[in-house]
Amino acid sequence: MISKFQEYPGLFSIEPFRTDVGALEAYYHIHDKYELSFCLGGQLYVYNNDLEMHIAAPCLILHRPYTVHFVDVESNAPYIRRNIYFDSVFLDGIDRRIVNVDEIFSENLCVYSLNDLQIGRLCQLTSQLYDDSNSHIRQLLLAALLKDIGQFTSGGERIAKNRRSLYICDVISYICRHYMDELDTARIAKQFFVSQTKLNRDFRFYTQTTVRQFITRVRMRGALRLIMSGSTVADAAHKCGISDSSHFIRTFKSCYGTTPYQYVKQGIYADHISFET
Repeated sequence: MISKFQEYPGLFSIEPFRTDVGALEAYYHIHDKYELSFCLGGQLYVYNNDLEMHIAAPCLILHRPYTVHFVDVESNAPYIRRNIYFDSVFLDGIDRRIVNVDEIFSENLCVYSLNDLQIGRLCQLTSQLYDDSNSHIRQLLLAALLKDIGQFTSGGERIAKNRRSLYICDVISYICRHYMDELDTARIAKQFFVSQTKLNRDFRFYTQTTVRQFITRVRMRGALRLIMSGSTVADAAHKCGISDSSHFIRTFKSCYGTTPYQYVKQGIYADHISFET
């Protein structure tokens, strides 16, 4: 079993439909985006934080950001799916009464069976989202997709999940809630009654990054949201626990390949990227 932290640079990314035949090289991974997986084929085993389940496609799988998850499949059926990754910032300006992401992604992992009508609608909307000629209306198309999902999952068949123990998921949640506070490995280890050595070892296994590096990533993402909402770089850095603006800009550039100002100015919103899943 391998693991990785996947960094998706844009606020929105969509894959083409992908088909795998045979056993996957399954691995834990974690990222800062909402993930929507539209599966048309396969017998799947899905793990997310402390949840696990066995699912037969066609189905819809929803993962919240910063959850440790992976998918394994039985080798006797093709695994066919299209994945969408997006940041809540991408939907800024959309009325929450129309699309409420927190209600749609109500748990760390939500899974629903799909009927023929729902499959047809999802195929139509995801194809429109993938079409580059619609890049100027992707926000509206994503909102329409999520609105439909919210409607048909409200009365849809939610597949039952089993629970398991994975304390690293609680650590990740703690960091995401407290990244504006003073945080370090020693404080977190004490909070969860483990040694720093065990915490670092387990955290690296499940996220392929250190606790310190993960805190930095979460702070950079939080600061980016503030900057895109109109905060100055200095204010955003300070609110996210970094007092030195120059250090913040260097760190941001090492994470995203550009400065905060350039990132916002260039509108790094959408990419077609083929990710390992």
